[in-house]
Amino acid sequence: MKVLGIIPARSGSKRIKDKCVKSFAGKPLIEYTINAAKNSKLLTEIVVSTDSIQYAEIVKKYKVNVPVLRPKRISGDKIPDKPVIEHMLEWFELHENKKFDAVVYLRPTTPFKTGRHIDDIINKAENGNFSSIRSVTKVHGVYHPYWMYTEKNGTVFPLIHGKTAKEYYQSQMLPPVFRLNGVVDLIHTKTLISSDSLYGDNIGMYEIPEELSLDIDTKAEFNYGEFLLKNR
Repeated sequence: MKVLGIIPARSGSKRIKDKCVKSFAGKPLIEYTINAAKNSKLLTEIVVSTDSIQYAEIVKKYKVNVPVLRPKRISGDKIPDKPVIEHMLEWFELHENKKFDAVVYLRPTTPFKTGRHIDDIINKAENGNFSSIRSVTKVHGVYHPYWMYTEKNGTVFPLIHGKTAKEYYQSQMLPPVFRLNGVVDLIHTKTLISSDSLYGDNIGMYEIPEELSLDIDTKAEFNYGEFLLKNR
């Protein structure tokens, strides 16, 4: 299976300026994902999708290809992942006559991924019949939806009717629930072509433990990630 690893690195982050290339425990944040991709044995090719010339120059120091700058029309903070992936696949087909069976999407804001995670998810895709595979982390205790509430006019109500701490008063009673973590996602190119959604209807899961699933979005998460990295 020919698999393209895409590392998205949009500029213009608002909560943390230049987050993708900001120093994280002494290295640009994106370097951790680049190293994980390079340690994969099953990725056919690795590219970075960025709209920034500055980011492209930084990335090239790590000998990672930036074949084309991402157009402004698909570079805003409200742009979903699908057009970003389609843009890169279309460029390879048009300019290098290359087609890929699947894409592994490697967000640089999840620095604790490894090459093994990438290869595991590719192997699972090759041995299963999934439209895509998404990495997940098991939800525990107070983060379980059965113990959550919504609010209306200052009053709280169970998020899921009939599923509350009254019926599920011990964490051991809670059924397994998983959250998406954005660490490693694989999408078959045929899913992109045949489905309106990015991931299709038959989504497989690949579990990653909590301590490796951090997705950095805020300054607090950035600082916490540095703490984890320095002390693990």
